[in-house]
Amino acid sequence: MIALLRGHEATKEKHDYFKNIYLPVNALERAFRWYYLNRTSYSGIMNVVNCYWGYGDKFSMQPKNWPTQLRKCSAKLQGASLLCGDFATVIEQAPDGAFLFIDPPYYNADQAKFYTFAFTKADHHRLAELMQQHSKRLRFLLTYDDSPEIRGLYGWAEIILVKQWNYTINRTDDQKKERQRPQSEKGTRYMGREVFILNYDPSCVGQVPVAHPQVGSMVANVGHLRAAQLAFAE
Repeated sequence: MIALLRGHEATKEKHDYFKNIYLPVNALERAFRWYYLNRTSYSGIMNVVNCYWGYGDKFSMQPKNWPTQLRKCSAKLQGASLLCGDFATVIEQAPDGAFLFIDPPYYNADQAKFYTFAFTKADHHRLAELMQQHSKRLRFLLTYDDSPEIRGLYGWAEIILVKQWNYTINRTDDQKKERQRPQSEKGTRYMGREVFILNYDPSCVGQVPVAHPQVGSMVANVGHLRAAQLAFAE
């Protein structure tokens, strides 16, 4: 894929071409197309309806750094298994003592806008019930939008931490078709707020024996109902 990416600059014209015209003929070309669009779209959103041009040299990873990042990811993924399916399968099949990082769609987010495969309210409740059911044999760190509903669903958890951060919204003209935003409105900083939900005391990590020799390094992102499926399936 690095060879396919070589020589491609991040431009709005190429973004439009790879989104609307380019037709991959094999899995490698689909991966190349997906990666280019992910790196050059607003917030990396891969929902085809809202996959807008959003690259900027100052806040995006520049194409010259893409090969290095891909090699690092490749090294990290050696020996990993990538699954595509319902989150319940991953959770139920995880060995005793495994650690799961869980990153589901936000409870109060605009599901259709941000997610290719959205969560229903029933999915959020099902995930909470499943995590409570397996909380005695698994450790997990789960991230969500901070809302009364989520705090209620996970009131049984060991720890709920609140994390805040600043982030920049820098929408492009084609994302706001009804009017062109003045420069003064671009790059406005907002405060994000998220909860980190744990079923263990992080200060005790390393003191509790692990049930399986390979479990200590097992991290599963089981947030999305069909996490590995691509927005631009052919």
